[in-house]
Parts: sequence; structure tokens; C-alpha cells
Amino acid sequence: MRRLLAILFAAFLLISVMPSTAEAETRSAWPPMPGVALKAGGGWYHSVPCGCVDRGLFNIEVTARLHFGSWVAVEAETQRGIMLLGGRFPSSGWGAGLSAAVLPQHGRWWDGLNLRAGYRQWRVMGMREDGTAGFYTGLNWAIEVLPHLYIEAEGRTGRTFEVMPHWNYEGRLGVSTRF
Repeated sequence: MRRLLAILFAAFLLISVMPSTAEAETRSAWPPMPGVALKAGGGWYHSVPCGCVDRGLFNIEVTARLHFGSWVAVEAETQRGIMLLGGRFPSSGWGAGLSAAVLPQHGRWWDGLNLRAGYRQWRVMGMREDGTAGFYTGLNWAIEVLPHLYIEAEGRTGRTFEVMPHWNYEGRLGVSTRF
């Protein structure tokens, strides 16, 4: 887990000093631009009833987006991974949400910084058939390194409800495209 956190921290530092190719500020919101992101990461789950960290998670996420200009995107995601809970159990999940620009000023170091929020449902093999529902919020930073190709880093927190109330904290790193 420490190695993963060190890699994510190094990626955040690398992204913060990389030059960005600023988008045109006159980009129209219509028609929306499709995009796809592929990210990998890990995190841990903090149980609300016992107050302990009782499981970890490593996963790969694929996100489809519709970007409305540079300000807002509608997102749908699916993820597959491994939950560490006294063993390694396959897990899967899906989510839907929105992403919005934090500071819509191009050419600055914070260009590409977005807030994300949405609904998420995940399940682990051998547990509930219908899965566990919850919400997520996150801070996502996408830096354009080539035309239409971005490097993304993300910190995310979420809350699951129902039978297993947990807070979860995750970090992810990946690439995305916008057409």
C-alpha cells in the first residue's frame, strides 16, 4: 500500500510540473465531445460500525464521458478488481455521475482540475447478489500531453450504505482521450 501511495504522490508531482497544451477558451458546448478514460488504483475501506479499516481494494476502471465544452462532463464507469478481505475476492462495480471544472481558467497549473460526484454500486464475489449502493466524490486532474491524450490523477472518497456501511478512500492514475 505504501508503494502505491508513493507512486500516486510521484505522479501528482510529475503532473503538476508538466507543461499543458491549453485548450481554446471558445470551445463550444454543443455538440458534446466523447471521451474514454482508463485508470488503475487502490484504496481502503473504513467500516462505520467498528471504526476499523477492514478491507483494501485494487481495481481498473473504464469511464465513458460526454464533455460539454471545457466545463462539464457526464460520466458512466465500470470497474473490476480485487478486494482484500481475509483473502483475495473478485469485485466489480459501476457508477454514473458528473464532472465539473473547478477553476475554468486555461493555461494555469490548475487547468484540468475537476470535481467529480455520482452514484456507485459494487459487489464482491461470495457476498450480496445485488451489491452495495453508495455515492462518491473526487478531485480529478487531467493534463493534456498530446492532442486528445491526457494523463489523469484522481483522489476519491465515497460512502456505501445498506448492510455494510463503509467510507472508502481511493487513488487512481491513468490516461484518457477526448475527441
